[in-house]
Amino acid sequence: MMMRDTLRTAISQALAKAGLPEPEAGISVEPAKRRDQGDWSTPVAMQLAKPLRRPPLEIAHQVKDTLDAMTVPHLADVEVVAPGFVNLFLSPTWLHDVLRDVVRLDQHFGRSEVLAGRRINLEFVSANPTGPLHAGGGRWVAVGDAIANLLAAQGAQVHREYYLNDAGTQLDLFATSLYARYRGEPPPEDGYQGQYLVDLAQQLREECGDDVSIDDAREWGYRHVVESLQADLARIGVFFDTWFSERTLHERGEVDDVLAELADRGYVYERD
Repeated sequence: MMMRDTLRTAISQALAKAGLPEPEAGISVEPAKRRDQGDWSTPVAMQLAKPLRRPPLEIAHQVKDTLDAMTVPHLADVEVVAPGFVNLFLSPTWLHDVLRDVVRLDQHFGRSEVLAGRRINLEFVSANPTGPLHAGGGRWVAVGDAIANLLAAQGAQVHREYYLNDAGTQLDLFATSLYARYRGEPPPEDGYQGQYLVDLAQQLREECGDDVSIDDAREWGYRHVVESLQADLARIGVFFDTWFSERTLHERGEVDDVLAELADRGYVYERD
């Protein structure tokens, strides 16, 4: 049984021994916000103050006195603080039970089926395919993959999606910058300035020679950046089920279709 459940059961028993009812909404037990407030805290006295028409601190002390007289596993101390919280301090022995559970359950520790049958599409990272993954993108790799793993551990069927922003101004600037480097020229002022473009341009020249158009540079560079992103992600064990291309929405006319439907319904307007 989880520690929260153990404490909730103990509080329920204490209320019964003290002749107090349980709150209609159930007994709330939450982790303490600060270490000096204990390990767990319950507002049960404040939950009962209104229906019992009694001061919450008075009820809290009654709960504390009853808990003090009981034998509750791993409960080392009980404290009452205004306006009526009952703070619960645990002895280190509660961690021993957790370690036993970890060893006993092995790969099943922390897993459940609470999300069984749920299908979840999780889109994360999705950095523009215009250069290497930077530190900020790497942070979202870790966060997104951890969330996906947590959801899967609770029984969900998780589909990982990388949304490629491969349409619009950013990719055009990338193509212009790469093509400039390929021609031995500086990139435009509002373009991409990184050394990686110099390296890509050199590779482009070695693979494709001197007869490359800007459209060729765009597609070649785009493909190499995506392959580089996939390789970097693979190095840390992150793989996506779908790499979805934004440009396919435009190619299929779906963006125009949605805008037309919104306009027909009177939800959009044009300006400038």
